[in-house]
Formats: sequence, C-alpha cells, structure tokens
Amino acid sequence: MDKGSPSAIKKPADFDSISRDAFPEEYTPSEDAKQIEQSYHEEKFADEFERIERYCMSDIPLQRIVQVRNLASAGRRIPFLQLRRRLQAVLDRFFEDEEVEIRRILADQAFTLAKHVSKGGDNSGYGIMLEVLLPASLHLCQDAEESVREQAVTSFRSISALIRRDDIPVHVLRPVLNLAHTMEREDDRVVGSQLLGLLSPVIGKELCNQVSAKEMGSMADDPSYRVRKAAAVSIAKVMEEVEQDVVVDQLLPVYLALCQDSIWGVRKAAVESIAIVSNSLPRDLRAPELVPIVDASTKDVSRWVRTAMLQKMGEFLTSLPSTEISEDLLMEYTSLARAKPGDGDLSYYCAYSFPAVVLSVGARRWSELCDAFMALAKDIQYKVRRSLAFSLHEVARILGPEITLQDLLPVFEGFLRDLDEVRIGSTSHYAEFVGCLPEGERDSFVSILMDLQYEAESWRIRESLGQQLGTLCRHVSIDAVRSDLIPVLLDLCNDPIFQVRESVIPEVAVVYSLVREYTDIADELVAGLTGMAKEESCQKRQHYIHMCGHLAKVLSPDDFTTLFLDPLWSLVGDPIPIARISVAKCLRRHLLPHPTLGKLPVVQQMRSAIESDADGDVVDAFNSEK
Repeated sequence: MDKGSPSAIKKPADFDSISRDAFPEEYTPSEDAKQIEQSYHEEKFADEFERIERYCMSDIPLQRIVQVRNLASAGRRIPFLQLRRRLQAVLDRFFEDEEVEIRRILADQAFTLAKHVSKGGDNSGYGIMLEVLLPASLHLCQDAEESVREQAVTSFRSISALIRRDDIPVHVLRPVLNLAHTMEREDDRVVGSQLLGLLSPVIGKELCNQVSAKEMGSMADDPSYRVRKAAAVSIAKVMEEVEQDVVVDQLLPVYLALCQDSIWGVRKAAVESIAIVSNSLPRDLRAPELVPIVDASTKDVSRWVRTAMLQKMGEFLTSLPSTEISEDLLMEYTSLARAKPGDGDLSYYCAYSFPAVVLSVGARRWSELCDAFMALAKDIQYKVRRSLAFSLHEVARILGPEITLQDLLPVFEGFLRDLDEVRIGSTSHYAEFVGCLPEGERDSFVSILMDLQYEAESWRIRESLGQQLGTLCRHVSIDAVRSDLIPVLLDLCNDPIFQVRESVIPEVAVVYSLVREYTDIADELVAGLTGMAKEESCQKRQHYIHMCGHLAKVLSPDDFTTLFLDPLWSLVGDPIPIARISVAKCLRRHLLPHPTLGKLPVVQQMRSAIESDADGDVVDAFNSEK
C-alpha cells in the first residue's frame, strides 16, 4: 500500500485534531493504531528533537505531521549551537516531504522558532535565524503548492522584520530580487513581486527609493499577467514608504498603466488600491490624476472591475480635498445605497464609509447625501442597517443638533426597535447620540431606557446601556435623572446577569458625584444601593460587597465611610460563608491598602472578625490575597 494513502494510517486517540486538519472526512483508520501510538510513547529519546529526527523519516504521514508541528517547541529545549548543527538536516528532510500540509506547517514553524532564537543573548541564535531559518522560509516560497507559498511568504516577511538593518540588503532584499527576476518560473516572479510590497516597511525608505520603486516598473512590464497583478497590489505598499517625489515621478505612471492593463484581473487589483495611492500623492494631484481612472473603472467592460471600483468609492472620496469632490462623484457614491443585495454588497460598503464621506464633504452638502442615508436605513440587509447604527452618533456629531433632530432621530428610533443585531449598534452609543440632540429634546430619551432594558432579548444591550449611564447623566436635566435614570441604574444593579451588574458599578460613582449636591436625589440613590446589603438574595449582597470595592477607590474617604461602610461592616457576620469570603477579599484588596480607610478602627475591627471567622475558607480567602 502506498505510504501516502490515508487508508494506511491509524489515528491515535490523542491525534484527533491533527487528523481532522490533515486528512479528508472519508479517511478511515487501519487496525494498527494502538501499535503506532504505543511505539511512539514507549521509545526513549535523549530529547524531543531526537524524536523529530527519528520520525521525520516515518512512512506514516500522521507521525510526520506530529513532528513538524513540534519543531519549534523541541527547538526551544536545546542549546543554540547544538540546534544549528541538527536543524538543517531536519529541514532538508521536510522540504522534500510529499505531504503539502507538512511543508505548509514547516513554513509557519520556521517563524515561530525564529522568534525564539532571535531573543538569544549572543549571536548564535541570530545566526540560526539569519543563515538557516530565513533561507528555509525563502526556499518554501518557491514551493510548487500555492498554500505552502502563501504561508512561506508570510513567514519570510515576519522573519525579515527581526533581521538587523545592516543585514537587510544582502540577506533579505537580494534574494527577493533574484526571485523577481527568475524568468524560468513565473511563480517565483509572482512571489518576488509580492514580497517587494510586503517588505517595504522592513526594507526602509532609502532602499525603497533606490530599489523597490524601480523594480515596480519592471514587474508592471512583465509578460505574465499574474506578475503584473501582484505588482498592482504591491505598488501601493511601496508608495506608502517612498518619498513623495518618487511616487509622482516613478510610481504614479506605472500605477496608471496598470489601471489600463489589458487583463481585467490586473485592473481590478490596481483599483482596489486607489485610496492608498491617492493618500500617497500630493493633495493637488489626487483628483486630476485619479478621477479619470475612477470614471473609466466605473464604466469598465468587466463587471468585477466596476464592482471593485464602486466598493472603494467611499474610501477614495475621503482622500480628496472637499473642494474637489464633484457633484457627479458624490452621485456615483450615493447610487451605491440603492444597489441590489447581489451587487457585490455595494450598499454595505456605502454604509461602512458613510460617516467618513459626511466628514469629508461637511454638513453643507447633506442634501446630496440625505436620500442615500434614508435608503441605507431601510435596506433589507440587516448588516447594512447594523453598520449605519454603529456609526450614527458620528454622523450626528458632524451634522449638528438641528439636522440630527430632523433627519437622524427618526432613523435612530427605528433602529431601537430593529433586530437585536441592529439595536446593539444604536444602544452602544446611546448617550453619545442623545448628547448630539438639542437640549430640550434629550430628557425623553432617558425614559425610553426603561423600556429598552425590559424589551432587549440580549443581555449585552443592557450591559451596553449600563456602561453609559454616567455620560447620559451629564446630557440630561436633573429632573430626568431623578425620575428615570436613577431607577434604571438601580434596576441594572440587580440584573440577573453578572456582566450587566458589573457594567453598572463604575457608573454608580459617576452618577453619585453628579447628583451629590441634590440631597434628595443622592439620598434616594444611596438608599437603593445600600438596600442591596439587606436583600435576602446572597447574590445581591455579594454584588454590594463587590461594588464597595470599587467605590472605596473612587469616592472620597468621608463619603465612602459615611454612606457605604456600615452596611459593609454588617456583612462581616453574614450567615452565608460565600458572602463573608467576598467581604474578606474586598477588605484585603481595597480597604486595608487604602491610605485612609485602612487606618479606620471599623476597618481594623472587620479585619479581626474575618481573621477569627469560624469558617476556614473565609480565613484562607483573606490570607490568600496577601
């Protein structure tokens, strides 16, 4: 039976996850699995790396997969000098392995091991990375399988980032250039072109100016469309690193040529980078040079090119000066809001970039965007409405109170009644949106909180609202705080979900500080909070203890002592041990370390009571916090 046949492999019990990744669903184990696993565990080796050296030659692919996945882990356990001598032989064996998955894993392990050896105190570890692991990942960049090359490109780029600056030209840039100019293998030139872009931040501005910029021109003229496509992706990355005059004089003409390539795949790759290219150009050249490309691409004979350009339209507009965003360009963008669901998710791209476009053109041109906004708010796809819901407060901040009240408020209210997936977007920024309304319109939105917390099927919505009560308190009148906000805060403090109760704790101190001068409101708030210490539910009493730990850090010692310490002291004698354990932890973590509270007689009395508690778990909890 062929050694690579899945039917020849038995899957040991503890290799389940590896087997699922490495072999197809129809894989059927053979009868000798127990013997394989038994021999694997019973054989004695001097170290884990010796096990790899033994099993990297195994006829059973599963065993070789196990070993290659352990390569970095085993390599960490032996000295660098020994590792260097033994590593290359293992790498050479795995390079030739017939299993694609093994070679792909090897590429990933090369970077993992490189991170380890790069931290060595002497040059021996660095030498392994520079002379063994970096060349190994480059070797895998030339693999026949695309999945291996993709992983190897990522590893080579990551290892290159660990290489010293003086070694970059010889050990990083030169081999990449050799790949880029290998006429015998198209795949090598594709990889070389990809790496020239990915390595731009590693290579640095000087070498990018001198070398990478010129190489982009060569790659863009390659007879292979795959190389030109890779160059179309990489050229934007190079533009981000080089001097602006190099962008204008050398790279811009190359980019414009790629946008007009005869192959639609090259044109698509080029227009997908148009926003990056635009941001790399001087502001006065962006519209004159790139708007014609936008116009041509939106009318391209290829649907894929047209879609790619429209998907990037919002991002491109935000890169232009607002005096240069023409009415026609804006109309092209707003038309995306009415795209059908099957048209490349164009309405979603429009919703995602909408706040940035509003910021670019300003409130004065809202009339040109309003219809698109309304269309997005009613889009049949919930992900479009969800994106808009999460950013509505930003749009409100840009447009101002009057437009927010007139056009955005009805949409906001609609989102609050939408699916939970959409509603969470509006509730996450509830207080910020309310703060963008005219002052006279804000109070009514505090009363809505009561309905929202009861209607929400997802506890995360209540958690989100709880985190905003302090901010909301600043935006509304004191009457709204008294009648609506305080009851909501107290309800959320008693929520059945732990995460919701936790979310409210920091807001308690904020709200108290804002209402402190209003004695009747402050008394109502404190009475509601301290009442938790007398609840029949142990869970609620524990929550009061936990809340006191936070309040001790943020309130003044006088306020905390006067308002919250006595109920906490009463819980030292709680009949339920778990509550007293909570008191012990609060005392050790928050009260005793406090420079003022820790010296109070009542706190010292609490300490004595906890240390002499009849339940050993309470005493242990106190002592374990030291």
